[in-house]
Amino acid sequence: MAYLHIAETLQCYSCLSFLQSDINTCLNLDDQTEVVTCADGASCVEVGVDVKSADGITYTNQRFCDATNEACNNLKGIYKSDEIRKCRTCSTDKCNNSTLSR
Repeated sequence: MAYLHIAETLQCYSCLSFLQSDINTCLNLDDQTEVVTCADGASCVEVGVDVKSADGITYTNQRFCDATNEACNNLKGIYKSDEIRKCRTCSTDKCNNSTLSR
């Protein structure tokens, strides 16, 4: 008797605002927001970030798959603690759909 194992694949929204021409592109979801299939065991991540510049603060979000399941901890080494509004991981399809405002 052969067993067939079908892995559940997680789908997450993916938008890295720092790679966009307009940093506000990833603030909210729309029909242009990319949906990606994550690697086995990954989680979805959404991060609210305050981008500080001479012009003030711009609020944006990052959305992506995280195969390490350590994204929120790892971001503490990239951003200053007051630049991350919120970081959340989740494990259901397209669950990284919040607008993480102040």
